[in-house]
Amino acid sequence: MRPDGWAGHESVEQYEAASVETVPLRWGGTEFRSTVATGSNGLVKVAFVRASGQIEARSAPILETVTDGKVHGLEAVTETGESGELMKLRFDLKDAKLYSCRFVDN
Repeated sequence: MRPDGWAGHESVEQYEAASVETVPLRWGGTEFRSTVATGSNGLVKVAFVRASGQIEARSAPILETVTDGKVHGLEAVTETGESGELMKLRFDLKDAKLYSCRFVDN
């Protein structure tokens, strides 16, 4: 998935959990936003993963469909992250579809 693009990642079985992990992306911005669609019992969680594999932060669950919505629970990292640093993003999905994500300056 391109950081500014559209895809449609979801689990093969609607109610089974699935994960999508990006290639290392360049850090930029002070806020992380995403577009997701959730089912009635769906959720999405986001984790920032350093090159070493260490999980730097985990988001609060996204429990409803949002378009370009702020992902909460990552503020400590997005406010102190160094621009240009490489970091992977891991999305954990259950009864949900991931469409896009991006870093922005608020």
